[in-house]
Amino acid sequence: HVQTDLKMEEVERLAAMRSESLVSGTHTPPIRRRSKFATLGRLLKPWKWRKKKSEKFKQTSAALERKMSMRQSRDELIKRGVLKEIFEKGEYAEKHLQTWNMLNGSVSPITVMKATY
Repeated sequence: HVQTDLKMEEVERLAAMRSESLVSGTHTPPIRRRSKFATLGRLLKPWKWRKKKSEKFKQTSAALERKMSMRQSRDELIKRGVLKEIFEKGEYAEKHLQTWNMLNGSVSPITVMKATY
């Protein structure tokens, strides 16, 4: 009985050493060593995934918005902010550009000339 007890102790000791080591054994997986912030990372991973998904959703909705804008009038698109107002030739452009420059605080005749041709 003494020899079988010694063999059993030896087997248990080797099994304990195998489970504590980082090298994977044939019977037991290795114990993972985690840092203090490992669980925090696991909690934040779904948040990052959701963030990426929301960015993809924004890109898709912008593309759909562009496709839908082809069926709407120019004034409607400017009103919604999808399209920026582009000045046309003539007094319409000059009048609106001067108003814009006054609101902006810079009045320069060069910008009026650029917009009118």
